[in-house]
Amino acid sequence: MLSPNLTLQANDGDSVIFNLVSQGLKETQRINTATVRPEGEYLNVKPSTTGKNGTAVERHLIQIQKSILVAGVPHLVTTNVTIAVDQIVPSSDLIVIDQLSELFTLLIPGFEPAVSFTDVGVVQALLRGEG
Repeated sequence: MLSPNLTLQANDGDSVIFNLVSQGLKETQRINTATVRPEGEYLNVKPSTTGKNGTAVERHLIQIQKSILVAGVPHLVTTNVTIAVDQIVPSSDLIVIDQLSELFTLLIPGFEPAVSFTDVGVVQALLRGEG
């Protein structure tokens, strides 16, 4: 199970703390403690399943949304990562970590993945549908 309150690291190296706001079967939402409602920055996790039997696919949307005020009007900046795995695929956590690392090296020039990812607990929790 993911911790109710998560500490993440921003690009500048600062810690960003997201505290649990709500948790349900279809979505878990956390808010950046340095921001306030209704504007603010939110970390959302949304699991879903499509298809059935041998063709079922589990999707796990991980999303950060930040509301930015421009001339007093709120506008959203959203970054999504969706992990989709056929239910029949066993032990896909290391594959997902490899794929995320490959994507980050594409999106962030100079990104240096860790030498070895041995802690797959967060990915395993997400693949179980936990938020």
